[in-house]
Amino acid sequence: MNQSPLYIAILAALSTSTLSSTTYAETDKLKKITVAATAEEAAPQEDTHTSAELLDNGNSETGDVLRQVNGVSAARKGGHGLDPQIRGQQYSQLNILLDGAKIEGGCPNRMDPPTSYSEVSSYDEVVVIRGVNSVLNGPGGSGGTILFNRQKPTYNPEKNHLRRSLCWEIEYFKL
Repeated sequence: MNQSPLYIAILAALSTSTLSSTTYAETDKLKKITVAATAEEAAPQEDTHTSAELLDNGNSETGDVLRQVNGVSAARKGGHGLDPQIRGQQYSQLNILLDGAKIEGGCPNRMDPPTSYSEVSSYDEVVVIRGVNSVLNGPGGSGGTILFNRQKPTYNPEKNHLRRSLCWEIEYFKL
């Protein structure tokens, strides 16, 4: 009988499975182990800052102001503006949203980073989200998301500039 290597390999595989099944039945049962511990608090993935908090140190450039937030750094790419980085991820790995609109950097070498289009003092709050926590802020953003948000303005009749302007014109032009 001519025995091929394939025949020997199949025979060896079948014999080990039968041996292992007999030894499994003879093994001892292990005792139950119970581990009790308190869960550690995870680092916050989201920071919300008001523009007044961020502008407190005197910086006015948006990328420089964002450096104050834990986990955010920035790199200068052109004559002005700093390109933000969250945990080492940058460019298209970050979503930068100005009032819900995604902003991309300009120029081929990102000389105009997306933060150069936003002035921190003109927004009510800046939210930095590290990592991918939600799909609410659009696709991508594996590094994180930076949201620049304004609060909805409230109507105040005492500050109605149109009415004041109209009254001034009526009085001035004697309409």
